[in-house]
Amino acid sequence: MMHQKEAMAGQLLRRLLTVNLFWLALNISSNTIDPILIPLLVQGFVPAAVKNSTLAMVGAAGMVVAMLWQPLAGGLSDRSRHGRLPFLVVGSIGLALALPLMIFAPSLGVLVIAILLAQLASNTIQGPLQALATDHLPSDMWGRAAGAKAVLEVLGIVVGAYIGGRLVSAGQVPLAYLFVVVVLGAAAGVTVLDLRKAVRHVQPRLESGRASLRASLRSPELRPFLWWLLNRYLFITGLTTIRVFGFYLIQDYLRISHPARVMGELIATLGIIVVVASLPMGWLADRVGRKPLMLCAMALATVIMPMFLWVRGGPQLYVLGTLLGIAGATFQSVGWAMAMNLVPPDEAGRYLGLSNLATAGGSLSARLGLGLLIDLLNRLEPGLGYSGLILTNTAFFALASLALLRVQIPSEMPQLPGGPVLAEQVSRVEA
Repeated sequence: MMHQKEAMAGQLLRRLLTVNLFWLALNISSNTIDPILIPLLVQGFVPAAVKNSTLAMVGAAGMVVAMLWQPLAGGLSDRSRHGRLPFLVVGSIGLALALPLMIFAPSLGVLVIAILLAQLASNTIQGPLQALATDHLPSDMWGRAAGAKAVLEVLGIVVGAYIGGRLVSAGQVPLAYLFVVVVLGAAAGVTVLDLRKAVRHVQPRLESGRASLRASLRSPELRPFLWWLLNRYLFITGLTTIRVFGFYLIQDYLRISHPARVMGELIATLGIIVVVASLPMGWLADRVGRKPLMLCAMALATVIMPMFLWVRGGPQLYVLGTLLGIAGATFQSVGWAMAMNLVPPDEAGRYLGLSNLATAGGSLSARLGLGLLIDLLNRLEPGLGYSGLILTNTAFFALASLALLRVQIPSEMPQLPGGPVLAEQVSRVEA
């Protein structure tokens, strides 16, 4: 009996890792490409005076694709007779094919097309991927699942930024591409092999997907989810501006040499510290609740952000960045556990895919609005644009706190027919 109980607990732990493994691969890919490679490629096509605006426009085009396609891909996976795994495989292949076009783009126009294709492929993966935890884990493990997701995402940031930064800085861009492709292939292989017999087949609903979505969004029970979306949009906007424009801030404002390497090492350092915090936060979220931890994260980010105005060297940058990283890790892990409790469980793919309206929308606002603001203010006075960015981010974090106050979490966590199977088996063993 004890052996059977231990085996079942081991199966739960393995499943906890498997449903989140792809987040590691996706973050290695995106953090090799977004904060390091794309800024380098963009500044090769445009004058220095407009590179922030151009980077913002290029990123905004990709974000539009992400906003529109991710919830659709998630909704399709909810109703697919073949489950969610084919979406992960097709998206990985598409991403591997889009990246060479991006790297060897002969013009800015081709680069934009490549970014759009990469976003389409990446979000074919992300929409269905977001529902794997609700499909295959009981609800009393969702906090830990969200914590594991955050840890693997941060590990992806660390590995992608550090190794990608080193390779790109050394001029080894093709080798960076090969690194990304190998990681994506490995993640797809492990995920498919472990979950291929456990895919939850969702029967198509009688009503159309559009009608079901419209009715659900009008439901009073889903209003907390809409406030959660607003909170996520505001906080993601603030975080994204740092990630996207950090390269130029280090290069042009702090005037530190080798900005690609410094950016990669800074992200890697922050990531190591954040990894330590994410799993305990997920564990706490399962026991003391999501909202108190989220409010602490919002308050920390709001206090820390304006302090960047007085940063004058590397040590200060690392200390404040680490504190902001802890707030961000809490937001990602605990906030995701909160979302799982707010959505209709049998349509988790679609609704968690809708979260990308906030994620990509925040990223779009950061890239487009803040990019233009930085260039405009820098024309008035060198460096003023980055001061404006810091103050604007402070406002975003404060408004995110206010939106979070309106989120009411249901007293009972929703259960899926497929998710609790392992938990029921564990309960029988314990009995």
